[in-house]
Amino acid sequence: MAVAGEVPSMERSLCTYTSCYCEENVYLLCKQLCTNRSTEPDLSDLFVVFISNENMQVPIWQQRAGLIADGLVVWDYHVICIQEARDDMEARVWDLDTLLPFPVTFREYVEQSFHPSLSLARDLQRWYMEGSTTKI
Repeated sequence: MAVAGEVPSMERSLCTYTSCYCEENVYLLCKQLCTNRSTEPDLSDLFVVFISNENMQVPIWQQRAGLIADGLVVWDYHVICIQEARDDMEARVWDLDTLLPFPVTFREYVEQSFHPSLSLARDLQRWYMEGSTTKI
C-alpha cells in the first residue's frame, strides 16, 4: 500500500483501455491498483460508481471522447472508480476517459466533470449507483 500521505499514482498509459467499455476498464483498473499496492489489500477503499439515468443520457464534461473544447459527452452511462480519502490524501477519482489528471481529486472531478452549479433539464439529471470492489 502507498505510504501515508503519499498520493497513489499510476501512469494512464500503463492501464488497459478500450474505448466505450468503461465498466471493463474500471474493473481492470481496480485489479491493477491492487497489484501496484496503491489501495488497501482488500480494495475496501475503492468504490465503483455507475452514472446514468432512466433516459440513458448523462452529460459529463472533460471527457476524451468530447468533440468540443470542454470535452462534453452525453453518455448513455459512465463508470468511474473513487478512492476514499485517508491519512493526508483527499478522495480521488480514477477515470480513464477524463481529460483531467489521473487520478484527480474528487472535488476537482465533480466541479469540472459534472458542473454542479449548472441547472440540468430533468431528463439529463444524473443518477449514481455505488458498488463495492471487495469481490473483484
